Amino acid sequence: DFRVPFNNEYVDLHKFKGKATVVMNTKSDDPEALNQLPGLTYLNKKYGGADQLKIWVFPTEQVQCVTTEEPTRYIV
Repeated sequence: DFRVPFNNEYVDLHKFKGKATVVMNTKSDDPEALNQLPGLTYLNKKYGGADQLKIWVFPTEQVQCVTTEEPTRYIV
Protein backbone atom coordinates (compact mmCIF):
# COMPACT_ATOMS: atom_id res chain seq x y z
CA ASP A 1 0.00 0.00 0.00
CA PHE A 2 1.25 3.43 -0.94
CA ARG A 3 -0.01 6.79 0.18
CA VAL A 4 0.68 10.08 -1.53
CA PRO A 5 0.27 13.65 -0.31
CA PHE A 6 -2.64 15.52 -1.92
CA ASN A 7 -4.21 18.77 -0.67
CA ASN A 8 -2.38 18.47 2.67
CA GLU A 9 -3.76 14.98 3.29
CA TYR A 10 -2.57 11.50 2.41
CA VAL A 11 -4.46 9.50 -0.20
CA ASP A 12 -4.25 5.70 -0.20
CA LEU A 13 -3.46 4.53 -3.72
CA HIS A 14 -5.12 1.18 -3.03
CA LYS A 15 -8.39 3.00 -3.83
CA PHE A 16 -7.28 2.93 -7.46
CA LYS A 17 -6.30 -0.74 -7.62
CA GLY A 18 -7.63 -2.30 -10.81
CA LYS A 19 -8.41 1.10 -12.35
CA ALA A 20 -6.56 2.81 -15.17
CA THR A 21 -4.15 5.22 -13.48
CA VAL A 22 -1.23 7.33 -14.70
CA VAL A 23 1.27 8.49 -12.07
CA MET A 24 3.87 11.01 -13.21
CA ASN A 25 6.63 12.78 -11.33
CA THR A 26 7.58 15.98 -13.11
CA LYS A 27 9.80 19.01 -12.70
CA SER A 28 7.79 22.18 -13.22
CA ASP A 29 10.66 24.13 -14.79
CA ASP A 30 11.68 21.37 -17.24
CA PRO A 31 10.59 22.26 -20.81
CA GLU A 32 10.24 18.59 -21.80
CA ALA A 33 7.97 17.89 -18.83
CA LEU A 34 5.88 20.95 -19.61
CA ASN A 35 5.51 19.68 -23.19
CA GLN A 36 3.87 16.52 -21.82
CA LEU A 37 1.14 18.32 -19.90
CA PRO A 38 -1.13 19.02 -22.92
CA GLY A 39 -1.12 15.30 -23.71
CA LEU A 40 -2.09 14.46 -20.15
CA THR A 41 -4.82 17.09 -20.27
CA TYR A 42 -6.15 15.54 -23.49
CA LEU A 43 -6.17 12.06 -21.93
CA ASN A 44 -7.98 13.39 -18.89
CA LYS A 45 -10.65 15.13 -20.99
CA LYS A 46 -11.16 12.12 -23.26
CA TYR A 47 -10.95 9.26 -20.74
CA GLY A 48 -11.22 10.88 -17.33
CA GLY A 49 -14.36 10.74 -15.28
CA ALA A 50 -15.78 9.47 -12.02
CA ASP A 51 -14.81 5.82 -12.54
CA GLN A 52 -12.46 6.14 -15.48
CA LEU A 53 -8.81 7.11 -16.02
CA LYS A 54 -7.12 8.89 -13.11
CA ILE A 55 -4.01 11.00 -13.67
CA TRP A 56 -1.73 12.00 -10.78
CA VAL A 57 1.10 14.44 -11.51
CA PHE A 58 3.51 15.16 -8.66
CA PRO A 59 6.12 17.90 -8.81
CA THR A 60 9.62 16.87 -7.87
CA GLU A 61 9.81 20.09 -5.87
CA GLN A 62 7.14 18.76 -3.48
CA VAL A 63 9.11 17.98 -0.36
CA GLN A 64 6.57 17.94 2.44
CA CYS A 65 2.92 17.28 3.09
CA VAL A 66 1.59 18.93 6.22
CA THR A 67 -1.01 16.76 7.96
CA THR A 68 -1.95 15.76 11.45
CA GLU A 69 -0.95 12.15 10.70
CA GLU A 70 2.36 10.49 11.43
CA PRO A 71 4.59 10.49 8.33
CA THR A 72 4.90 7.28 6.33
CA ARG A 73 7.96 6.16 4.38
CA TYR A 74 7.46 5.89 0.64
CA ILE A 75 9.28 3.92 -2.02
CA VAL A 76 9.35 6.12 -5.12
